[in-house]
Amino acid sequence: MKTYTVNEYEQEDYSRAREEMTDHEAARILEKIDRVWLPGYDFTGEPRDFENYKLHAALDRAIKALI
Repeated sequence: MKTYTVNEYEQEDYSRAREEMTDHEAARILEKIDRVWLPGYDFTGEPRDFENYKLHAALDRAIKALI
């Protein structure tokens, strides 16, 4: 038997991920990027979409910190 967990995210989850992400969390997310691999971000509403959104939000924070 297999058991699956499904996360359903709402707009407030996306807003909270972008606005409340800590610098430490952003750095940890950026560490996940191997070489030059980076998934595209095109909102689909699928479960994996939320993780891609957080990855792009982290990159946005890093770019702003370097400016």
